[in-house]
Amino acid sequence: MKKPLPILLLASLFIVQTAKTQDCPEVCPQVGLSTAFEFLAGLEIGPLFNISGDNGGYADFSGSLSATFSAGTSYSYQIGVSYPQGPFSDVYKAWMDFNQDGDFEDPGELILDNFGQGIVSGSIFVPSTALNGPTKLRVAIGFQAIELCEDIPEGEVEDYCVNIVGGQEPACD
Repeated sequence: MKKPLPILLLASLFIVQTAKTQDCPEVCPQVGLSTAFEFLAGLEIGPLFNISGDNGGYADFSGSLSATFSAGTSYSYQIGVSYPQGPFSDVYKAWMDFNQDGDFEDPGELILDNFGQGIVSGSIFVPSTALNGPTKLRVAIGFQAIELCEDIPEGEVEDYCVNIVGGQEPACD
């Protein structure tokens, strides 16, 4: 009667190792073409904190950094830019894919639109209609106007995968 224990243990290890992890939906590519004049130095958006430095125009932190946001809640933010040659005034934008459909084009998904120099601050709101689970967050800064999904001549883009709780349950496939 001692044989079932090893089999049960092996079965539980197999289940843990084969469990599918949830990833954020992919979104359109967007990069900064040059960081010679400015780049994202760091950010704090609610529970998400990252000192990133110059990443050559783009960094995907989706697999290495995350934070949990509660639907129906406001969060403060601070975003800092570093200037190898400057300072300059920049456009600061951020989007969250609240309905997890792989784009940032839906109403309310542009969560931050600011203009400033150095460190800008303000607040964002995660709506109660946001879907629970992994959600793509993009932060971009640039010297000129930033258009969604278009490369930025001078600036930088960072992507994150954050978790939303307390919102709506996603529909089953």
